[in-house]
Amino acid sequence: MRIAAGNQLSPTQNLIANGDQASTRNAASGPPPSYTGPLDVVPGAVVAYGQRAMAAANLGSPVYTIRRDSDDATQAFNSDATTGAVDPAAIAAFIGGGNGFITTWNDYGTAGEDGVQATNGSQPAWTASVFGSVPALSGDGSDDFLATAGNIVLANGAFTYVFVIDSSSIGGALAGINSDQVSGAGEYIGAGLFGVGLGPTDFKFFCDASSDGANTNEAGGTSHNATVAASNVVVIRWDGTNTSYRINGVDVTPNLSFDFGTVGSITGPLALFAADAVPASFLLGKIGEGLIYDTYLSDGDTTSLEANISTYYGI
Repeated sequence: MRIAAGNQLSPTQNLIANGDQASTRNAASGPPPSYTGPLDVVPGAVVAYGQRAMAAANLGSPVYTIRRDSDDATQAFNSDATTGAVDPAAIAAFIGGGNGFITTWNDYGTAGEDGVQATNGSQPAWTASVFGSVPALSGDGSDDFLATAGNIVLANGAFTYVFVIDSSSIGGALAGINSDQVSGAGEYIGAGLFGVGLGPTDFKFFCDASSDGANTNEAGGTSHNATVAASNVVVIRWDGTNTSYRINGVDVTPNLSFDFGTVGSITGPLALFAADAVPASFLLGKIGEGLIYDTYLSDGDTTSLEANISTYYGI
């Protein structure tokens, strides 16, 4: 299902003038007003990772660093200074006949916490042409993940996770934070698709804040099969009391969900492709983009963000 984008145009067309930016880390000087990234639409994400410049101010800046397995050489790849996209042909030329793996995924949120992985065997793969011509990062469901070196802080008792994923083969968590919350140490929060072997029409979500790892905040619910395409914009919002789930702009009821209960400030390292930074479960699937906001985004902001993302990724 394609999200109605209204007047949203393609990433290479003139959309809106460059406005406030959530982050200008490594910003290119004097960006033209013809590119709009997700952080131009809804600024203020704590973390923001993608296959493109996340804001017009980031045009020409590093997107990720790739290791080729033929000789373990690494190279950083930047977004294009006009279109905002990475160049798959340049990456393919660097990789050659082998495979490429992600050592660093650059963060353009307010935290500035890149997702990194130094262990070769745990690095997600770079995969070309997952979302049309747009690439993605692929997790093997076994041990692939990226983690931040520093802590991510969600201080408002609410959050919004936004991810672009390929659902053809999914199990485990999109992202989680091994956190120190007010109710105890060693807890984690997570948001994602849960359950090994799920097909493209069967989604389960989780949000967990259990201190004992036993998923004590599980909420009951009836079975729900969401009819979706292989590529999806997934939004998970927590307002401090309830969890809202959206797939491709449509509110859904999950097969399985975990609600937080009352939590305060959440502080800890973030993992991508895993439930937390000391992973116990991993994502078997592909991620194109990921943003986390320290607030429950309004319906209007959520819809605008979904429109920008779905247009770029052709969903």
